[in-house]
Order: sequence, then C-alpha cells, then structure tokens
Amino acid sequence: MLIFIVLITLEKGLVYVHGKLPDLIKEYLEYSFAKIDGVKFIVANSVILEGVNLPVDSLFILNTYSLNIKGLTNLIGRVNRLNEVFSEEDKYLKKLSPKIHFINSEKYNGIRGKMENKIKLLRNGFFKDEVKNPLLLNFNFEEFEQKLNDKVESGGSESSKIKALSEVQDLQDRERFIIFGEDTPSYRIMRILSESELSTNYQNYRDVFRLIESRVHEVMASPEWLGEDVINKIYLLFIHGLEENICNYEFARLKQAKARDFYRMFIDKLHRFSLKEHISDMVEYFYSIRNQQSGRDFYIGQSYGEKSKFNEDRNSYGQNVFIDLASKTHKELVNIALVKIKIESDFVSYILNQYVTILYELELISEGDYNKHIYGTENRKNSDFVKVGFSGSLVNRLDRDGQIKNLTLGEFGDVICKDEFREYMRNKDALMKFEVEKFIEL
Repeated sequence: MLIFIVLITLEKGLVYVHGKLPDLIKEYLEYSFAKIDGVKFIVANSVILEGVNLPVDSLFILNTYSLNIKGLTNLIGRVNRLNEVFSEEDKYLKKLSPKIHFINSEKYNGIRGKMENKIKLLRNGFFKDEVKNPLLLNFNFEEFEQKLNDKVESGGSESSKIKALSEVQDLQDRERFIIFGEDTPSYRIMRILSESELSTNYQNYRDVFRLIESRVHEVMASPEWLGEDVINKIYLLFIHGLEENICNYEFARLKQAKARDFYRMFIDKLHRFSLKEHISDMVEYFYSIRNQQSGRDFYIGQSYGEKSKFNEDRNSYGQNVFIDLASKTHKELVNIALVKIKIESDFVSYILNQYVTILYELELISEGDYNKHIYGTENRKNSDFVKVGFSGSLVNRLDRDGQIKNLTLGEFGDVICKDEFREYMRNKDALMKFEVEKFIEL
C-alpha cells in the first residue's frame, strides 16, 4: 500500500487540500473531513472556494492577496452553511455567528500585506458587479478604455493598454464573424477554429488559422492521414511547421516525438488504471529515469518546478519548471507522482481534448477514435457511463470484472444497479466505494 503525505496527515486528524491533487483524492479528503469525527482540521488554498460546503466552526485566513471582496465574502460564507446551523444534531443557533480570524503574518501575507484594507471593504458590505466580459450587452467599451487610460496616467504601461484594447476588439470581431459569416466550407472551418480557445495558444493566430484551414483541405484528400493516430494528427495539423507561432509552452512540448509517446501512454493508462495503479506505475517510471538526464530535468510545471534547464555553456534559461528526481526520497516521489497525474490529466482535459474535439467536428477523425480518446472506449454503453460522471478507469475496471451488465442508466441519467453489483462492491477499498457511491447508494 502506498503511503501519501496527505494520508499521513489524515491519520493525525488533519486534511490538506490543494488544486494539484487528483479530483477523486481531493473529494475524498473533503468527504473525510465532513463525515469522520476524528478529522478536525482542514488546510486549503483558494481551491476551497470552488463550491464545497464543509462543516467548519472556525476559519483562519492567512492570506488575502488574491481575494477580492466577492471572493472573501464567498470564503467566509463557507463557514457554517444554513444546513449546519439548523441541523437535527445541533439545536443551538450559536453557529449563526461564526469565528473568523485574520492572521496577518509576514510569512504568509508578505511584508506589505495589509489585511485591514480587505476587512474594511468587508465591513462596508457594498461591492459593485463589474461587467468584464466584452461580449455582454452591458459591457461599456468607453468605460473600459478610460480605466486603462487612468492606469497609464498612474504609471502603468502604454503597451499593456494597447494589448488589452486589442484583445477586446479582437474578441468582439470574432463574435461578429461567427454570427454573421457566410455559410461556406471555408467559413465552417474558420468558425470551428474561432469558437475554440485555440487562439490563446498561438501568436498571429489569424495567419495560423488560415494555414490550418488550407491543411484541412489537403489532409481530407490524403490517404496517409487515415493511417495516423489521434496524437500524430494533432501534431501534423496544429504544430508541425507552426512551432514559432505557438505561445503555449505545455502544448509546444508535443513537437517532440518523446512527448507525443508519453501522452499516448499516459492517456491509455488514465483510462485503464485505477488511481492507485497509476501512481504505482508512475513511481516505477520515475525510478527508471531518475539517474538519466530526462530524470534530472523532469518537467513538472511552474507550481512545483525548482530549476530551469542549462545550455551547453551551463547557463540556465527558461522558467523553473523542472525538478531533479534523483534528489527525491521515495515519499517525495510518490507525492510528485500524485501531482504529475493531476497536472497531466488537466492538460489532457483542458488543452489536448480541445484539439481532439476540433478534429472530430472537422470530420478528420471517426466517432470511434473520438470516443476512444475522450472516454477510453468505443463501446457506446461504457462511454454513456463516463458521460454521466464515472471515470474511464472505473468503467474499464467494472467492464473487466463483468459488472457493467449489472448496471443500467435510467431515463434521467440515474444509475440503477442489481443486487449482484452491491455484493461485488462489498469488499472493495474505501476510495472505490466513495467513487461509486457518488452515483449509486450501496
């Protein structure tokens, strides 16, 4: 059994939650805090703002830097929700007056951190709802431009102002193109590209989109295209020859054949392995490369990166997005594996899958290829369970164990199980039971 640092703290009655934990682990820890009497404390960053209601009696706020008045109000609102105040177990109304503590320390809030400013805003009880989306009717371009001018007069950058105005105008132009463009084959391709978030991944994206459009027509008539897998199709259509225009570093990694091989392997394991199996496999992989150059310069991203790479003259360059696996203990490698799985899962979900969806909308991959990549299966019944929230790894495990036949989906997406399935789940581990019980009452 792998021992995670988060589980060690859990044994001591404390839960530590952050945004780089796999969703299932994060949800299970929050569930443990809410349901297990022995777990008394939860430590979290801003991830706690994401719609989770927890039975909290006291809140200690160590940093308010990134919190505006709405965020701060939302955070305080997490303490003693009404269902906790008026619960059957607690007949007292003392929870209507929660204990909120602001801890203004240099260690967590910085030397110049002044919580009193945020507290004053909180006491004011008034905050204006700003319309920041330039596509909404109430967005005022003149007011937006005036605010930018005021920033420049206060010492702000003129180039930042020009960039902000350009981004707003560009977004409005794209919306007009999508709504009022002529219905032609070329328009259809450009509309699909424009509706996506792809523009944020490229410099001079308009020129890039025109080049991609011409490539679409070429590959449609190419028999060689059909022999490529989904990852290679992403590379050939969206990366090859466009490397200088790509401004998303994470996506740009796919120009390397080794990176494409990694994501083929990772996506397959993401769908097939349980979280425990995936962590074990990742740690084994770390040990296999830790003394190689790829292990000494292992990509982990900005949140956990400790160093940059070196050129031939041993001068560092780029951001601190790498770590040295050889310097890590076993426990650290396990936790790095946990974080790495979350980081790469998010990249697949929010970046890579967007390109796969575009390929499918452009009819450049089959429905089977699309389902295999997104859901981990071409079986329609299995993919239906993924669509209602089951993880691909859970569906694949249930399929391997012959349990899909004991589950059906109701008319409104509810999951109905036979007694044989409840018997099957009786001796499964707590994490698997937790995941299943989100959909089925066992």
